[in-house]
This record gives sequence, structure tokens and C-alpha cells, in this order.
Amino acid sequence: MSKFDAKRSGRFWLIVGLLAGLAFPGLADSPKPQVGHEAPDFTLPALVGQRSADGSFQYLLQVPSDGGGVKLSNLRGQPVLLAIWSFVCAPCLRQLAVLEEFQQAYGDLIQVLGLSGDPESDLRRFLTEQFPNLEFKDKFGAPIRGLTFPIPLDINKEVLLTYRPTRMPPLFFIDPEGIIREIGLGFVRTVSLAEIIEIFAAKVFQVRDPFLPLGPGLLQRLKVTAQGGKAGALIARAELFDLDGDTQPEGADLTVNLAQGGQTVQREIQLALWGGELRGALPEEILVRVLGTDPLEGPELFIDIPDIDRRIVRSIQLQLNDADNNPELVILDENQDGRVDAIRLDFDSDGKVDLQFP
Repeated sequence: MSKFDAKRSGRFWLIVGLLAGLAFPGLADSPKPQVGHEAPDFTLPALVGQRSADGSFQYLLQVPSDGGGVKLSNLRGQPVLLAIWSFVCAPCLRQLAVLEEFQQAYGDLIQVLGLSGDPESDLRRFLTEQFPNLEFKDKFGAPIRGLTFPIPLDINKEVLLTYRPTRMPPLFFIDPEGIIREIGLGFVRTVSLAEIIEIFAAKVFQVRDPFLPLGPGLLQRLKVTAQGGKAGALIARAELFDLDGDTQPEGADLTVNLAQGGQTVQREIQLALWGGELRGALPEEILVRVLGTDPLEGPELFIDIPDIDRRIVRSIQLQLNDADNNPELVILDENQDGRVDAIRLDFDSDGKVDLQFP
């Protein structure tokens, strides 16, 4: 993307915003979409990307008259991440790669939409010929060659003039009732995947942990692969569960005994790795046991969560490092004083939970 294209894009969208009131009499007097207000509805045709066997993408046009396309109000009941972009906007393209990562990890829970006012033919040419050559990669190093979320086509610019973006790309975080809970901008810098997750967690799902829950579709697929527990132990009940049907666990459902005010209280923990992202929730007062500083060996399936500036679990790992090759769940908690505590669950061949203490 050339500097000329980026500059031209900036001027284009600024002009769109300035001319909104002139193009539609009375529009200038109506408020722009605001946090806490309902997101303006729209019905538009949409391009939907489909990955071919060779890894390339084809984009099919779905139109409302055939029962396709996108009607925003039809998405009530699930959160929506609405991004407005153009292929001549350099910041938009960087944000697209992050949106695709988010779609891959959370498409079962949140609907991503990438609305564009570009002509269909130009947009289709860009997506099939240019986007794959931009060499975007996800955090695991895998190439991002196409977009799998719907791209509503606002050819007449009516939706653009309603939402009136003056800087690109705006991100609208919309809750299941259709209310805008946050508006972000990727103009100065790309809004990271971790930031998108944390905004949805705090503003839409109203949870304090930077994890998003398991969606209903995934919960229906949950199958317990091993279980056990010790009534008086830190972990009173534990289950490992399989989500994708490969018989290998992707997460754990735990009941933990926590010390609080001289009494023991029980809290539930449900964590899973899906689409490369950690899902679930942790109790605020989680208490863990010290295991020492030696790292545990084996492939780490759960990922670290860096740059969290408050006391919170810093990483979750699901490891295979035993002689019996059964899974272990490791929760590492870095306190404010820098001490790292941990919980380790090991399901041995007898299916019983084995807790290791210092």
C-alpha cells in the first residue's frame, strides 16, 4: 500500500464525514452513533469468503433478496464487532489481519462484520489478488491469506453517512441487545487482539478477567474425558473436557476451595483453549499453591497473557509431560511482589486427580 493511497484514503473518509449533513438534509442534526445508544440498523449485500482446498479464497456475493446479506438487527442475541474500512486505507489493512484472527478464535461467540464502501469489483479484486500478497501472519506465524467474516457492501454510502467515520478504521463493540458499548479507532495504531478481547470482556460481557466465555455452540460440544477430586483439597472437583471430538482435552472445569476471611469458600473455574485463545473465567480471589520455580516440560497448549498490569493469572498451560502421557493443567499466578505460584492437576491412568504441593 503506497503512501499516496494512504493519504488519498484519509482525505476520502474525511470528506465523507464532512459532507454527511449536505448529502442527507437533517442528518447533521442527528447524533452520531454513541456509546450507550443503539447501533443504527442496516441491511446490505455482503461478500463472504470461502477457503478453497489449496488455501486460496473465493468471495461469494450474498444479497438480501435471496435471504443473504447482512441485516444488523437480525444479529440480536449475540455480540457484534463492526469495523468500517477501505482497501485504500493502510491502517485499515493492518486492522483487518487482527479482525481475522479474532474471527478465527471467537467466531462461535461474536459476529465480526467488515463494512466497506468500496465498489464490489474493486474490492473483490483487492481481496483475491492483493490481500494474500500483503504477507500478514497470525501470532503463531501462520499466513493470513483471506477474510472469513462477512463484508457488507455499502455502495451508496448510506450507512457510512449514518455512522459518519472521520478517521479509519472505527470499531464498534455492540452487545447482544444492539447497544454500542465501546468505540475504538485503529487510526493511530492497530488495536491489538488482546485489546479487543479485553474490551469485549469488560464492556460487553462485564467480566473482570481478560478472557471471553465459551459460546453456547462450544458448550454443547463439551465432552468430559477425565474427572476426579478430593473433597478437602484445594481442587475439590476437576474435569478435563474435549471440544473438537479428537478425544484430547482442550480445557478443564474445576471447583476450587479458597481461603477467605478464615473460612473456606468454593469457586468455579472453567477454562479452555479454542482457536488459539484462552477462554473461560477465573474467580477474582483465586488462591494458588507454590510449586517452585523449575519450569514444567512438555508442549504448552495454553498461552501466556503478557502486559497485564494488575494481579491476575498470568498463564494457563495444558501440558503433556508425564510418563503416562496424560494431560496436566498448570495455572501460574504472578503476584504483585513478583512471586509465581501455581496449581498443577495431573490425571493419571486411574483417572484420579493428583495434586502436587511443595
